[in-house]
Amino acid sequence: MKAENQCGAAHGVLRYRDQLDVRSCSSYSVKPEVVGRGGAIAVVALLVVPLAALARRRLWSAFVLGGSLVVLALVLLPFLFPRFAEAVSLSQARRAAGFVPFALALTGGLAVAARLLRIAVLPAALAGGIAAQLLWPGDFGYRVEHGGPAAAAWIALIGGALALAVAAFVRRGGLEDENGPVLALAAALFVLPVTVHGFAHWTQPAPPSGQVLSPGLVRALRAEVPRGDVVVSDPETSYRIAAEAPVYLVAAPPTHVADTRQNRPRARAREVALYLHGRDATVPARHGARWVVIDARRSTFKPGGRRVYQDARYSLYRL
Repeated sequence: MKAENQCGAAHGVLRYRDQLDVRSCSSYSVKPEVVGRGGAIAVVALLVVPLAALARRRLWSAFVLGGSLVVLALVLLPFLFPRFAEAVSLSQARRAAGFVPFALALTGGLAVAARLLRIAVLPAALAGGIAAQLLWPGDFGYRVEHGGPAAAAWIALIGGALALAVAAFVRRGGLEDENGPVLALAAALFVLPVTVHGFAHWTQPAPPSGQVLSPGLVRALRAEVPRGDVVVSDPETSYRIAAEAPVYLVAAPPTHVADTRQNRPRARAREVALYLHGRDATVPARHGARWVVIDARRSTFKPGGRRVYQDARYSLYRL
């Protein structure tokens, strides 16, 4: 926690502290538990990544090994992840853990098992699906409470690297895939317990939070603001504007912006804060902005120009 507090302001790690292992301001990574937080299918897919080496003559094997190792190395190795986060933003970098080819890894693992076990793979797949669902039901909240087993991610990375080395130097041999119908049935039996549990525990999604833009503001942005124009607003509101209208924003939450010299995410956020507190009227002109959105819950600033939209919370001004 001490390292998190020291680096929180600069890197935004406090915002995602439940998903990161922080060693220092320049050495942090995604927690391995996050990679397998998707539950039984994700965990088993990670565990069987090394099996792809047994089918090294198949294209899916190369994709599973290569794709998994690249993604896992980027998110789990603390000397790579900070550089990756600076290039694409911390918010996006942490999401890379979800780009492991889980579906193909699981299907490939079942293909290898089907080749080895023949028809016995069917009861084994069903039993494995039940056991995996009981052991790793998944962690699907916004915050990561427990995640998946950390060992699964390291098995995929280290075991996958060793498997790739074996596949590269051992040219002969390798299993062929089992026939399609058996493999398809095995996959269906494995995911059946997960499907049954999911529908049995289905819950309605939470209603939209108060951070959602009002429908009126969204309509005004789309109707009044030309495509590609620049808008000034506080970072949180700007983040949501970017999802609703084809415009550029002066600033957004730094954790959602690539940390480059051109972007200057933290400096831009400070400039906008000064502007919205009435302390630097030159900010819109410096960034070529002709529009301002004011969230009354965050600012009482009244910019010059013509107000083209207003509701109980939001106002849109043309400068």
